[in-house]
Amino acid sequence: MKQTWLDRVLSQKFFLYTFVGLVTLAVTFHLWSSYGITPDQWTDDILKDWLRKNHISFEETDDRETLLKKVKMVIGNV
Repeated sequence: MKQTWLDRVLSQKFFLYTFVGLVTLAVTFHLWSSYGITPDQWTDDILKDWLRKNHISFEETDDRETLLKKVKMVIGNV
């Protein structure tokens, strides 16, 4: 069966849109995975942000080791 010009255009657009969609998903995943590294490598701000989002109480004056202990306690219990 011979393809018409419309069939060729639609199939090309399908692959183009599929490629664009996959690239968009990959970029979105990359941007949203800021916590992809281990908690030891997080900055103090990221540690505090993670604790806030998970409703874990802490003092703003807590040192880094205390924050890490709290994060690791929660991660260890999951």
